[in-house]
Amino acid sequence: MVGCRHLTMLSAACCVVAIFQAGAVGDTIHARGAKSYRDLKIVDFAQGKLGTVETRTGNREQWSLDEIVLIRVDDNPVLNDAERLLGLGHYAEAIEAYQRALDRASVKWQTTWIKVRLLNLLAGQGQLGQAVPIYIDLAETIPDWLIQVAPARDRITADNQQLSQAITVLTAARTKTSSSQAQSALNRFIERLGGGENRTDGHEAASVEPKEADVPSDRRPGLWLDDFAEQRLKTGKSALVIGATDQLLKTAVLADLSAVLYWRGRALFGQGETDAAALTLLRVAIEFPRSKYAPRALFYAVDALSRGNRREYAENIRNELITRYQTSEDIEVSRLVAGARAKNGR
Repeated sequence: MVGCRHLTMLSAACCVVAIFQAGAVGDTIHARGAKSYRDLKIVDFAQGKLGTVETRTGNREQWSLDEIVLIRVDDNPVLNDAERLLGLGHYAEAIEAYQRALDRASVKWQTTWIKVRLLNLLAGQGQLGQAVPIYIDLAETIPDWLIQVAPARDRITADNQQLSQAITVLTAARTKTSSSQAQSALNRFIERLGGGENRTDGHEAASVEPKEADVPSDRRPGLWLDDFAEQRLKTGKSALVIGATDQLLKTAVLADLSAVLYWRGRALFGQGETDAAALTLLRVAIEFPRSKYAPRALFYAVDALSRGNRREYAENIRNELITRYQTSEDIEVSRLVAGARAKNGR
């Protein structure tokens, strides 16, 4: 392991140069915390994580995209150049290098990695129109985890007109694809870009909000919300659940609030908004500890925190679930506790 401590802008740049000039054996991952790991072989990129095998020991490891600053590989020097430029903050040059690196990608994981890098760089550099076709392409190949590696809304640089145009293109692609998983992935990005919200530029955004008929007229959740939300989450229609909870929160009484927040948290998780999902679900457990949704909210909060690479918090919440509900006689809650115990090895 090679570390670069006390990083200033200058020392960070020097560290990046050192990584790519050090003549490393095998592939290298430069992780957050100024730590570099060498003698690796990157073997896949799935579920938002790079999979590696240590060349000396054969040990396998997975690296969340959020953990990784840069990578270096033995067989694609153009990709290495793109990563180096990214580390130095030369984003325009990095985009050009990643585009060239696509032609040199020798394995599937490199192709996916490069496209994810381009998607985030283009969206962050005010080129959302160029990023959207990449998202549409990835929606066909990695639909189930694409939203996890797509740029968050606050990292997308675009004005209202660009957003509206992007939503129009995404909506057209959703109509053309025959894959329900791809449709779900496209829906999630449409929602992230503000699909269904009122626009201020005179363009009507593509709506993914539920129609009035989708929400019962009495607007109180009751038992219908459980069935409504569960069925739509199973089919990847998280945006519809978020839309329904938006409407319900306008008139929800205190007795219904735990249900509305629980399903909203689940839907946010379904869209890859892990931090927002965890906070919403934890609110259920804190404010409504006697609600039937509280133990389930803790369980899914653990999932959201783990997926968001907040493992220490996830472990603490998992322990809270075990401690709080270990004597529950509810069969489903007992199953959740047993699963939490198994993960903790206790």
